[in-house]
Amino acid sequence: MAVHAFMVVLEEPKFDVEREARKFGVIDEIYVDPKQPTHVYVKYKQGDWNRVHPAAVEQLYSEIQPPLEEPPVEQRPVELQCLEIQQPLEESPVEQPPVELQSIDCSFLPVSAVRAHAFDVGESTGMDEIRKALVEADPFASWWPFVLAGIVFVIGTVRTYMGGQPCPNTNTVPGRVCVVTGATGGIGREVCRELVRRQVRHLVVACRQPEQGDALCAALRKEAPDCTYEVVPLDLRSFDSVRRFVRQVQNSHRTLDALVNCAGVIFPPGGRTADGFEQHLQCNFLSHFLLTQLLLPELSRSPHGGRIVHVSAHGYTAAKITDRDDPLNLQQPLGAGRDAFAHSKLAIVMAGRVLAKQLAREGSNVTINSCSPGLVRGTGHLRHSPIMQALFAKVITYPWMWLFMKNPAQGAHTIIRLVTDPALAASSGDFYNDCERVELTELAKDDELAERLFRAALRAVGLSDGQLRNELPEAQD
Repeated sequence: MAVHAFMVVLEEPKFDVEREARKFGVIDEIYVDPKQPTHVYVKYKQGDWNRVHPAAVEQLYSEIQPPLEEPPVEQRPVELQCLEIQQPLEESPVEQPPVELQSIDCSFLPVSAVRAHAFDVGESTGMDEIRKALVEADPFASWWPFVLAGIVFVIGTVRTYMGGQPCPNTNTVPGRVCVVTGATGGIGREVCRELVRRQVRHLVVACRQPEQGDALCAALRKEAPDCTYEVVPLDLRSFDSVRRFVRQVQNSHRTLDALVNCAGVIFPPGGRTADGFEQHLQCNFLSHFLLTQLLLPELSRSPHGGRIVHVSAHGYTAAKITDRDDPLNLQQPLGAGRDAFAHSKLAIVMAGRVLAKQLAREGSNVTINSCSPGLVRGTGHLRHSPIMQALFAKVITYPWMWLFMKNPAQGAHTIIRLVTDPALAASSGDFYNDCERVELTELAKDDELAERLFRAALRAVGLSDGQLRNELPEAQD
């Protein structure tokens, strides 16, 4: 009797040939040679013994396919691969000793193949596969999830710590009029955004390029349509520009509630300003010093108490004043940009302390404080830095800047607290960092040197000790 053989492709790695074959009532007996497991003999009810390959079965599925008693829910056609027809083996003995049947190991069959529709997979087999999949998918079976979680935790902790303390007060300041210099920059923009969120009545945007100020006001107007906005040009490289700015503000406002001197430069290109001063000294300190002196009358009229906030930097601690008779370093040659930057920030702190004492003696309700926003990225201050000129340096530096530096919104927190917190109404002449008061260096606390620096600054901007602050010299147009 010829054996028509074909390959039955299965999903399961093992199956019981006897069980599956007997379902159709075609194969009567199956015998597996214990000495040669690859020798499989089948006996049909109406036929003789035949030897077949363990991967092949009589063509019972193609010739005799009686309906199943309980057909499977999903049936898909068996994928068949035709094999070469094998010739029947010599007739086996009629009587074979009873041998315990063995399941054929078909682990060599492809696991990814489609399931034969005639095979019934038991519930226990499916559950075993599910359990095995769950064990293999166990995330705790490897150290990598713990390593990744540790890295994410460290990065998150560093970012939170470097972000500094958020502003502790959330009160609003309705009805206030605030002036912000450097309003279109990174920190200044965030200061303006937070002030309008806290319901200031009017915001004066001081910037060098009015078109940028207009764009900022258009964006802020969408967030706070009830606030009114005013863009006034201000170029800190020119004292004349400062005086024109003051006249325009005084013509529009008799009372000011807050002045935030947020503008500043670092590593600016070019030499001295048109007024003959080193750029760091004039833009960061002298022009703001003049602006503050000239707007003091309007600030003193505030019913809430005028507040002046100078944005300094922690870098002031590296500043040096080698000649006490020349506290502004006017006679010193132009040195490295970082030294000039540090000196200008020290001058802000020292002059602010002197002015705070003067206002206290006069009984003024105006307070003046300095602060450090911290290391802040995204402000544009480093665009002229020698380090950031090379592409390779940018690629290496930017990831670390993202990790260790604040964003502009975080840098604005301390400024916002100094402008809005009622608890700081009596604080004046202090220095703040991360929304908390901090101690100054010994050089910054040198009162005698600070007085010298204050008087030198008055002379540099064209004011004298006895001159009234609201008497403005005519600007040179």
